[in-house]
Amino acid sequence: AAGAAGAAAVLPGCGGSGGGGRGRVAIVGAGLAGLVAAYELERDGIEVVLLEARERAGGRVQTARNAFYGDQSAELGGEYIDATHRVLLGYVRRLGLDLDDLRGRAGDLDRVLYADGKARRYREAVTPEVQAEIDRFDASVDGLAAPLDPKDPVARGAGLDRRSVADLIEELNIEDEARTLVERRLRDDYTVEPDRLSLLFHAARTKLDARAPASGTDVFRIDGGNERLVGALIDELEAKVDIEAPVTSIDRRADGVTLSVDGVREVQAQYCIVTAPLRLVSEIDFRPALPRRLAEAAAELQYGAATKTPLQYGRRFWVSDGLDGGAVTDLPIGTTWEASTAQVGRAGILMSYASGDAGLRFGRLRDSERLAAAATQVEQVFPDAEDRIRSGATAAWADERWSRGSYAAYAPGQVTRFWRALRRPVDRIYLAGEHCDSYTGYMEGAVRSGRRVARAIARGAR
Repeated sequence: AAGAAGAAAVLPGCGGSGGGGRGRVAIVGAGLAGLVAAYELERDGIEVVLLEARERAGGRVQTARNAFYGDQSAELGGEYIDATHRVLLGYVRRLGLDLDDLRGRAGDLDRVLYADGKARRYREAVTPEVQAEIDRFDASVDGLAAPLDPKDPVARGAGLDRRSVADLIEELNIEDEARTLVERRLRDDYTVEPDRLSLLFHAARTKLDARAPASGTDVFRIDGGNERLVGALIDELEAKVDIEAPVTSIDRRADGVTLSVDGVREVQAQYCIVTAPLRLVSEIDFRPALPRRLAEAAAELQYGAATKTPLQYGRRFWVSDGLDGGAVTDLPIGTTWEASTAQVGRAGILMSYASGDAGLRFGRLRDSERLAAAATQVEQVFPDAEDRIRSGATAAWADERWSRGSYAAYAPGQVTRFWRALRRPVDRIYLAGEHCDSYTGYMEGAVRSGRRVARAIARGAR
């Protein structure tokens, strides 16, 4: 929404037709996509202006540090870096950041399956018959994914977009216990319910994940917290991030763009990159209006709900119980895992991750209620957790003003309608963000999209 009314004023240092010899680019949003775009553009000698609506940079990357004792931290937003995330890993190396390698850390530790008020060891509960049913579902998806191009899944998969993943589960008649586990995994991966998830979208993502090594995909976090990448990118920039600067309108002309910031000041540039989540893009007044299909994507593309609640305990009691901290539950907290793996200290942090409809409901609790509920439910799953809690934090992304959801998750019919439109510039306006890349929902998608549009603009500015 627009801020204080009044005559528009040109932002100091941002008026006129542009700074250096190669012009200026205005970037809406200082999450990973916006910061990487700024980093690459400045390396090409192009001036950037970074506008961020929040009071901080980083977007949906947010590390909780001050909430915990002993210099421990947990990720409230984007957490894992997969072995296939080569672009993101490249920036981590280039900026001199260290990684926590999580491969093999759990060793022979088990996890918990909690359902109907009863906790069981996962390896005992998931019998060979149940695992065979899960494998049958995965094999079916692999077969559907085989002919797809993850960069353009529409080319060979339009028919799959008419179906949901729940449709496939039903067609295969997956056994009940396996079905519950498959649906839980899908809900956690995409933060929406399986009946609202495009089968084409899931198959294309599956093909990307198939490139992962045998050791698995979720294998790294940045040492000290993923926000360190945000800080490292900012440190490399000449431009300063203009925080609490929501863009309310964007006027485009043949020779450039004019952005209104909070309705009271203007920024002029030759190009504009909009990296905000699409639900916020739909609130920006574009003049002239965006092309119909792109405007529909901004208004309609589905975003999921994820609520994360890390709790710190005085000791890692789960390890002495032969567990790795992971649990799959039918409780509102959803899934748990250890968020402090590879961090020093006797204390440990368990992450609770509520996703899909449950994540939406859990996120609507007040923070204090959510923390108390999470602590109680963790005790149900891990009885040794009682009275050992030291601290906690929580984030509900669907209710966060400048996110309005966890990340994009294409509903049936949306891949064919929106995939290509989100990747095409509109004159001098480019879109970037995880919703504009094959690695949708990942930090990798954000950095890849930011790099891609920065390179496209740099080519046009030559």
